[in-house]
Amino acid sequence: MPENDVLISRSSSPEELGNSIFRKRGIIVLSVIVSLITVAAAYLYYQNEKRGLWQKASDELLAVSELKSGEISDWYSDELHDIDLLAGNELLRGLVDDWVRSDAEQTRRVLSGQLRALRNEHGYRDLFICEGGGLRFDVDADREVEINAWLRAYLPAALESRIGVCTDIYESPFGDGMFMDFLASLHTTREGKPLILVGRFDPAKSIFPFIEHWPASSASAETYIARHEGASVVIVSNLRDQPDAALRFMYPLTDTAAAVVKAVRGFSGIMRATDYHGTEVIAYATAVSGTPWFMVTKKDLGEVFEGLIFESAMLGTSLVLIVLVLALGISSLFSSRQNRIYRDLWSIEQEFSATWYGITDAIVTTQADGTISHLNPAALRLIGQGEQVVRGKRFSEVFRFFSEQSGEPVEDPIRQVVEGGVQSRLSSGVMLDAGEGRFIPVLGSASILRHKDNSVFGVVVVFRDQTELRTRQRMIEESEQQYRSMFEDHAAVKLLIDPDTGAIVDANHAASEFYGWSRAELRQMKIQQINTLPSENVQQSMTDVLHQKRAHYDFRHRRADGSERDVEVFAGTFNGKAGNLIYSIVHDVTEKKSAERRLRLLGRSIEQSPVSVIITNPEGEIEYVNPQFSKVSGYAAEEVLGRNPRFLKSGLHTHDFYADLWSTILSGSEWTGEMRNKKKNGEYYWEQAVISPVMDTQSVITHFIGIKTDLTPEKELMAELVMAKEKAEESDRLKSAFLANMSHEIRTPMNTIIGFSELLSDPQISPDDRADFTSVIRQRSYDLLNIINDILDISLIEAGEVRIVEEESSIADILQDLLVTFNHYAKNRSDGNVQLICVNELDEAADRVLVDGARLRQVLTNLLSNAFKFTQEGTITLGCRGAGDENILFYVSDSGIGLSDEAIRYIFDRFRQVDESSSRRYGGTGLGLAISQGIVRLLGGDIWVESEAGKGSTFQFTIPAKRGV
Repeated sequence: MPENDVLISRSSSPEELGNSIFRKRGIIVLSVIVSLITVAAAYLYYQNEKRGLWQKASDELLAVSELKSGEISDWYSDELHDIDLLAGNELLRGLVDDWVRSDAEQTRRVLSGQLRALRNEHGYRDLFICEGGGLRFDVDADREVEINAWLRAYLPAALESRIGVCTDIYESPFGDGMFMDFLASLHTTREGKPLILVGRFDPAKSIFPFIEHWPASSASAETYIARHEGASVVIVSNLRDQPDAALRFMYPLTDTAAAVVKAVRGFSGIMRATDYHGTEVIAYATAVSGTPWFMVTKKDLGEVFEGLIFESAMLGTSLVLIVLVLALGISSLFSSRQNRIYRDLWSIEQEFSATWYGITDAIVTTQADGTISHLNPAALRLIGQGEQVVRGKRFSEVFRFFSEQSGEPVEDPIRQVVEGGVQSRLSSGVMLDAGEGRFIPVLGSASILRHKDNSVFGVVVVFRDQTELRTRQRMIEESEQQYRSMFEDHAAVKLLIDPDTGAIVDANHAASEFYGWSRAELRQMKIQQINTLPSENVQQSMTDVLHQKRAHYDFRHRRADGSERDVEVFAGTFNGKAGNLIYSIVHDVTEKKSAERRLRLLGRSIEQSPVSVIITNPEGEIEYVNPQFSKVSGYAAEEVLGRNPRFLKSGLHTHDFYADLWSTILSGSEWTGEMRNKKKNGEYYWEQAVISPVMDTQSVITHFIGIKTDLTPEKELMAELVMAKEKAEESDRLKSAFLANMSHEIRTPMNTIIGFSELLSDPQISPDDRADFTSVIRQRSYDLLNIINDILDISLIEAGEVRIVEEESSIADILQDLLVTFNHYAKNRSDGNVQLICVNELDEAADRVLVDGARLRQVLTNLLSNAFKFTQEGTITLGCRGAGDENILFYVSDSGIGLSDEAIRYIFDRFRQVDESSSRRYGGTGLGLAISQGIVRLLGGDIWVESEAGKGSTFQFTIPAKRGV
């Protein structure tokens, strides 16, 4: 048995017992000190690791949040500018104006096509026009559709704002997803209601992709956005564990432990809070610039400290084991020798070392002189050497640190901490030479290990590999560089301007090339030196941009060579390192403006041209007609677009005529000629046409253009001249016929009068013969007098010398007198058997009227005389009836020879008779009906005839039914 064992087993003297107790107490105290140092070192390590993990998570959340909020803010701003740009697009505005003026199928079709093209180009879910009253006019469905209440609530803001507005995200009332609408006023009205352009996005395809992506693998990290709505906070994006949470997940503002509630209440930065699971998280909260949203970027604390928890558990277990081993060692002191104590202490040291080897950060312990005592596996992995190789060497020999910037060696942290007596840090920018040409960026610290008496017995150095962190930082910097490159190398002219002074903060290469000044020169200039407007106007424009009142401008800018160019400027604001700045995107539109002016001039020339212009495609389908075409043909533009001009054919021209036309223009030549076409109302018209092919640069016919002059007035004038010539010839013939007729009509009674007058001079005639001769002379004298009266009457009527004397007359009395007179004539007539009938349908109240009775009798007498002249057998009817409250209708109907259609056409002309030959059967001057027509018109009425050859005639006329007072 060893001596110590013996000493322990036998009875000890008081002195030995005191020495034993003293030794035991010293061992216990030493054990307690070692345990406390171990626990303190473990605690320091735990706190340092915890701070490191917290800082690492904070840096990651900050970088991700700034990247995503910047992307969303830029997208939001760009879409506001895009909808404002589209609303000001002159082509779209022109199509809308056409649609407002003429809601025709072709106009709607063209407008619909343009909207679809713009929708596809800008990635909208839908692009449409609505009016201030709340109706969406769907040009595809050709009907008006009521818009949803959410969108209607934003219409007044769109009409009042100078730039576009956004509705925020909302759920479709039709159950087809979520919408987000951008609105801008078109500055025009339809039926008195203002029109607004609406671009609709699907947030799941446009915004949520920015949010859902996370740059590294993580089990709990995510980003979501929310908005303040009444007394609640509404999540407006989907959540990682709840894909359909958008607009359905809400927090009360009283839940101040929630990260998103803190964000809405104004907190910005890193925080410790609860998530929508109720889980504790580390989160970064910020307001998304330029939007109504707040962004929360978070990661569960459990995931952040996952490794630390495991390591802490291992460390705790090790500490428990250490304490247990110490306890066992202390208890063994009472039953074993001193060498057993040393073996137990060595075992404890091994246990302690094993605990530290599991830590992921590099840990190196040294003696006070810098000799390496222990290294954990993480430190060995960095240098790529074994522990036995480096143990016992000086720390500065194994771990060589250099400044990344200068390349100079960094002071030995062991010596620095021992000599300084305080903790030493390896700051960022320090590189570890890991051998074989490998240099690793590290960040760490060195701390002193002291005895109970405060004497230094060693140093512990803890440092971490920064390679992964730098990789993430480099990715962020590359992303920033990409955005910078979009500014520097973009083909569009871009300027950054101080809104307070107008100083140009930066300009890209395209700006230098466009303006002619170098970028350095531009940075020394102010925008007032470039913009041709007065300085106060330029300042006002910058103020409007700063307050988001306007984002689109048309300016004239001067260049270094003194020339001026028309430019289109799109402006907005952002917070840069230099503060709040205005960015301007400048497009040179000089040629565009010039082309637009030429196009407007050409368009106005064609629109206002006095000749018809028609343009077709190579297949002959009409694509354009000017207003003169519509005026001449009667067809509106929308009625003919898409149709072939053959609908204008009159049928006059032959197939060969049109074949020659098409062969000429298809061969590339110009065709000129006259053609007769038919209007929409069926009328025919003549045109002088010039039809030419329009060719592209490869001499391929793309269109045909026809320019036509209306020849109808000239043709009508020519026809009138021909008709006048024919009428003059006819008048000459009628004059000859009239003179011959008058000669016959006058000579006949004159010859009779002269002949019988000579017979009266014979003294041998009997009294009876003398009486008969006298009667004949008297009758022929009356006939001659009637002829003279007719000639005088027609002369007075044409000279306007006939005077109408109105007096109250009885229609019944006039008809009765005529009936008696012509019945007597009918009875004494020897050349026919005709019965005269009188029909009076007027009641007693309507019988008396104000009229020139003599002239009325004259008209009826002429009509009855004609009826008896041309009727040998049958019936003649004289009648009248009321024709409404204002007129009386008279008619004379007979069953005589009637009239042909040709005779009806000229029956009321002067000197015209049915039979104008010199051998005609019926006599007369041909003036009776002309005189009757003149008198009827003087009485205020009208006269006409209805007749059929061989079946008789009916002459009718009206006079006003004037009543006496």
